[in-house]
Amino acid sequence: MAIDEFIGKVEREGDKLDRDLYDEIMAIVIGLITVDGRVVRNAKNIRLINKVDSGFAAFDSGFQQPFLNKIKGELASLNKYYIDYFEGIGVDTKALRGFKTLLGNMNSYLDSVSLLEPVKQEVKQFLLNAISSHRSMGSIRSGLRDILGLKERAGALNRYYNTFLYDSIAQFDRIVSNAFAEQNDLNYFIYKGGLITDSREFCIRRDGEIFHRSEASAWKNDMTLPGYPNVADYDPLVELGRWNCRHYLLWITDEEAKNGTNK
Repeated sequence: MAIDEFIGKVEREGDKLDRDLYDEIMAIVIGLITVDGRVVRNAKNIRLINKVDSGFAAFDSGFQQPFLNKIKGELASLNKYYIDYFEGIGVDTKALRGFKTLLGNMNSYLDSVSLLEPVKQEVKQFLLNAISSHRSMGSIRSGLRDILGLKERAGALNRYYNTFLYDSIAQFDRIVSNAFAEQNDLNYFIYKGGLITDSREFCIRRDGEIFHRSEASAWKNDMTLPGYPNVADYDPLVELGRWNCRHYLLWITDEEAKNGTNK
């Protein structure tokens, strides 16, 4: 499965986790003491906020870890995936040197992502404010549904995954594919991934085109590059169209590049 297809699948699965996190948090919040239908500001209710951590822990073990383990399994298969791909285009290739180290670093990163600290703090702050303002339980439920994405706007968990998870998966794939290409002396690639309704001009200009790796260094000078002109740290073969970019590099042989119609 191409990495853009896999990330699309992961995003759809991630969207479904909002409800699971909401249910775990509400299992804690339901214990808030109310008087005349409104929560009261007392020591017990304040202490209850700290128990939100156990709701996040239950969500992590019951739902998030299985979700992340699927991602880890897919990333672990990239070594074989690229061996098969490069052999398929006639390259006598071997397993990537250093792949286990790359994978270990990525798995450690995913473990840190699973802590969900920004999401946890947003929920706790909301509950503290709700107690201080004596909100009703119905109002708290509605507020949590809004925060966690069960209404129209994207929720805190979805925004968190968009920021810290999906781009990292895409970039890990690009790092591995580029390392395989370097190890096997491949220098040409196709900018792959197709276009969607909100594709950026930077990617529209490159989609389906063939490039030599040396050409990518000039991409930072393209004013359509997201974030331009703040491009000092831009790594073209890893970031491509930068945040939320789902394109990938399909490495090809010199012969395939010469026979291509795009260059």
